[in-house]
Parts: sequence; structure tokens; C-alpha cells
Amino acid sequence: MNRSAVHLGMLCILSLFIAGGAAADATKDERNLEREVKRLNDTAAKPDGEKAVIKRLAVEYKTTEVQVQALRDKKIGFGDIAAMLSLSQSLPGGATDANVQRVLTLRQGPPVQGWGQVAQQLGTKLGKTVSQVRKTANNANREIKNDHA
Repeated sequence: MNRSAVHLGMLCILSLFIAGGAAADATKDERNLEREVKRLNDTAAKPDGEKAVIKRLAVEYKTTEVQVQALRDKKIGFGDIAAMLSLSQSLPGGATDANVQRVLTLRQGPPVQGWGQVAQQLGTKLGKTVSQVRKTANNANREIKNDHA
């Protein structure tokens, strides 16, 4: 009996290490996404940045500038809009108003959820979203630079 308790304890500890490793991966993706969200928001704060970011969001997420502006009117930052549009693209139908609203509802709650939790509930991972938000920021920065050249 004592031996069984030791084995059970070791099994519990092992499972915590395994779960901790999986959580660390999600945390890494969330940190990367938060960095890219901030970067896109910083790009939008540059002179002519807002115009360039709105244009890039509409083009890269196959939506309209009107839809992007409607999200801005809800006091949502550009980086979070990009994450929302990216995650909504993973849903059947793409970045429709209904899919974007679904992602927004998951994010804002109740309960309020992190991007990793939202992605998990949608059955997707954050890696692709991180890449898409990074690409949006890069292209918007490039567009600003070309407009000033």
C-alpha cells in the first residue's frame, strides 16, 4: 500500500511537469502575440500609420476598412483587431461579422480570456496568428516607409 502511494505521488509529479511544459508553450505563443500586438499598435501611432494599418488589415484579412473602423469604434486596439481577424479566419466562412463577434465575445467574456484560451476554444493554435499579425505590422511599416520615400 505504501509503495502504491509513492507511485501515485510520482505519477502526479510527472503529470505536473508534462502539463507545465504544455502551458509554457502556450505562454510563449501568447507572449509573442502580445509583442506583435504592441508592435502593430506602435506602427498605427506613427504619422500616417493609422491609415496604413487600416488598409493592411482590410487587405490581409480579406475584410473591409469599414469593418476595421467599426471595431476601432468599440475602442479595440489595432493589434487586437488583427488577432481577432486572424482567429476568425480559422472559422468556417472566414472573417465574417458573426465570426469576428464570436471571437470578441470569447475574448471579452465573461469571463475575460487570454488569446491562448480563445484560440483553444476555437480549436486552433496561436502560431499562425502571431505570424499574421507580424506580417501585418511589417507590411504596414513598409507601406509607411514607401509613402515617405
